[in-house]
Amino acid sequence: MKYKTHIVSLKNGANLLAIDVADTKKFLFNSCFRAGWDYTEPSKQELAHLLEHLAFCGNSKYKTEEALSYEAEKYGVRVNANTSDHLIRYYYNGGINEYEHIIDLATAQIGKPIFSKKDIDNQKKVVAVELSRKKDNDSDRCGYLASQTIMTKFLSIDERIASLNNINREDIVDYFNKYHVAQNLYFIIAGDLSSGRLSNIESILNKFLETYRTGEKQKWKKKDLSKFNKEILVQDSKLETEQHFELHFIKKKYNKQLEAPMQLFNTLLGVGFGARLFTKTRQEGLSYGAHSYYAIDEDYSYFIIKDRTQPKNIAGLFDICVGEVAKILDGKFTKEEWDRAKGFCLNSLEIGFETPDDLEYWFDTNFLEGKPLETPDSFINKLKKVQPKDISKLRNSFFKDSEWLVSLVGKDIGKDQAKYKQIVEKYFG
Repeated sequence: MKYKTHIVSLKNGANLLAIDVADTKKFLFNSCFRAGWDYTEPSKQELAHLLEHLAFCGNSKYKTEEALSYEAEKYGVRVNANTSDHLIRYYYNGGINEYEHIIDLATAQIGKPIFSKKDIDNQKKVVAVELSRKKDNDSDRCGYLASQTIMTKFLSIDERIASLNNINREDIVDYFNKYHVAQNLYFIIAGDLSSGRLSNIESILNKFLETYRTGEKQKWKKKDLSKFNKEILVQDSKLETEQHFELHFIKKKYNKQLEAPMQLFNTLLGVGFGARLFTKTRQEGLSYGAHSYYAIDEDYSYFIIKDRTQPKNIAGLFDICVGEVAKILDGKFTKEEWDRAKGFCLNSLEIGFETPDDLEYWFDTNFLEGKPLETPDSFINKLKKVQPKDISKLRNSFFKDSEWLVSLVGKDIGKDQAKYKQIVEKYFG
């Protein structure tokens, strides 16, 4: 798909990433603020999340939640939002013919929310229900405690729910006025921006920004992992039929050069029906299929394998998964496995950018972090240069100085935690 990217400096310090995608009928509009959990006080950690919810509950133009939703949906526009450690994002996805209408809805939402007492009280309850669901899902619990341990500022689910009681309307207004400001605002649009649409969008946004709070740009907050070391986490469960594990390898030093070889390593191991973990664990009758994922990030980089199975099989499954990681790193894979993994990576990327959504997903992280944009074609060229020997080099360049963390969830699984430590150390010292 043909596309061009443009980074535009707007009035009062706001920034725009415009992805011009030729001949598409779809239009995507995102408003992003550096205002996620990392910017809240621990005692009021759900403030960012609560604000995200309240932004849908009415504003100076669309007075109620229904007014905003009805106005969007009658034109086929989908609306959503999410809060992460760094960001609050508001999403609009619709047709290119409605782009002016979408921008009107989006700017009204982030302009002057009402924050009524009734909405605040109701959305506190909604957020509490949303969070409570994580407490009953063992897979969520397994990953959540791992994340909480790595990112020490992150509260437990119960603490996050309790923090809602510490938040009042004044807190919400102050947080909104500090972080929802032009200097801290990043727009991302994607669609067919020809026929003067891009210049018109710039004009519309600049007019909106003329009266928008200027404020201050927030720095991208980096995680402090200086105190994190190898650890085994255990949580009990009421469920007797299965147990869960996650194994995290955490690298504290950032190395962008590892991205391409890690992509291929991860595909060899855990992506696709032909991946080593998927086939090995199924052939042994141990699980539906383990999988893995990774990220190379300035905060910290990680590689994770996870799975679940019957209690009698969980330790054996864990041993096989960790062992297969080690075998791949030692170059113990066939030419057929290598050809599958490399072909899967390259072809998936080459056909993977057919919509504005695909392109937005590819470019948004670098834009929001203030890094240079890397095109899919550039990364594809890096992948083409990766050789099997580069996978073996990852043992030293990524895994040797990584810390590891094992998270376990299951009824009485804690009695065997020493076994899991022995398994990791057997393969990784």
